[in-house]
Amino acid sequence: MNERLNALKAAIEAAGYEPFSYSGRFMYGEQCIAFDCDNMITATAKIIANDHTLTQEFELSRWDNMGKGWVVYFPHIEYKE
Repeated sequence: MNERLNALKAAIEAAGYEPFSYSGRFMYGEQCIAFDCDNMITATAKIIANDHTLTQEFELSRWDNMGKGWVVYFPHIEYKE
């Protein structure tokens, strides 16, 4: 795993969320790191509070709403479980 992936994964876990591998829209099967949450603003604030250097990662993130909360994913950071 690369340094940015390690930092993001650790911050997601420290905020109480579980990272997982996800293939979002227009990713054509490529896997990236993601987490799900009920409130994206709260989740983002908790994660960035654990590591403020992750701000840029969130600027490049995307999200999907499946009707039962949000999936926040980072297509620029490959992650395979």
